[in-house]
Formats: sequence, structure tokens, C-alpha cells
Amino acid sequence: MRRCPVCGREVRGELELCPSCYVERREVFQLDDVIEVVKCPRCEFFKVGGKWRDLGFERALIESVERSMRVHPSFDVKEVRVRPMARGEVGRYSVEVCGYLGGEEVEVGKVISVRVRTEVCGRCTREAGGYYEAIVQVRADGRKVEESELRVVRDIINRVLERERENQKAFISKVVERREGIDYYFGDRNIGRKVSRMIVEELGGRIVES
Repeated sequence: MRRCPVCGREVRGELELCPSCYVERREVFQLDDVIEVVKCPRCEFFKVGGKWRDLGFERALIESVERSMRVHPSFDVKEVRVRPMARGEVGRYSVEVCGYLGGEEVEVGKVISVRVRTEVCGRCTREAGGYYEAIVQVRADGRKVEESELRVVRDIINRVLERERENQKAFISKVVERREGIDYYFGDRNIGRKVSRMIVEELGGRIVES
């Protein structure tokens, strides 16, 4: 049986000290002093791990911290908590990391600074530039499209776009009303196809693709 040379407690595993003494004298996790959080000012999505996601600031910050941490191989992290410091310390946050080290539960922490950087995401850039990959043209055979049918079409489009919120091409760049019907310009070709199939399923008709 090995004992901790500092406090005399039994030492288990590969650590040369007991967990308590190890945490006091060694680094079990490392984290940059400044963490940057990237936010799109238009849609308010956050960029985490290179992907734009529909997250709140708190979740985006926690995930950014977790991605930036370097952890001792013997430290089994179970929870990461990030909390703002007291008033007057704007942009300063306390990071608390809880887990198991050498079979014992430990908690370590660090104070960091958080900077929010704005960057327009790819979807908003494309949408503002009028980008589109597909035009869905809604037509009726030998008559005008009725308003009740257009309401069904709009509902289908809203449902599909809501399910695809984190798709960087899930948007409509333009809607053109014509005498014979209405045209929707979709940023994603596959979403245009999906919307077309659902319209046919709910209202009948056929799909002509060119």
C-alpha cells in the first residue's frame, strides 16, 4: 500500500499523491485565461466547434469552455459549471469542474474572461445576398391558387424550416407573387424538394422538376 508523502493518506491508482494533495499542488485541468464566444448579430446563433447552432449564450459558453479545456488523463470530468462573477466584474466568469480523481470526487476551478465577438453566419450572408438553389413554383391547373391552399403551403414551409433551423441553407431568399401562382426561392435544393413532396401529399397534384 502506497501512502501520500504529504499527508500520509493511502494513494490509489497511478498518482504519486492523494487526490486532495494532488489538486493542491498539480494542475488537473488547463484552460485559457480568455475564452471567445462567437455570435451572429442577425440570427443570434452561436458558433461552437466551427458550426453555427441555435444556442443560448450560457450553453454556448459552457460548450466553448469544454472544448478549450485540457484535462489530466486520470481526471474523469462529470460536470462543468460556468457562472458570472459578482457585479462590477463584467466579462469575468468562474469555471468549476467536478469529477473523480484517483477514485475520489474533487472540484477545481478557475476565473476566466469572456469576450463576445460578432460574425455574420453563412446563412445570413447567403440570405442577404439573395442566394438560392431551388425555386418552388406553386400552380393550380386551369385556375388561380386559392388562399386556403396558400395557407397550407406556408404552413408546410414554416414547419420544414423550423425543423431545419441549424441548416445554414434553411431560408427563403425571395417570394414572388405571380398571376398564375407564387414562387418561393429556397437556399437549399433538398429543402425545396422536401417542401414540394409535402405539398403534393397534403393538397394533391404532381411535381415537375427541371
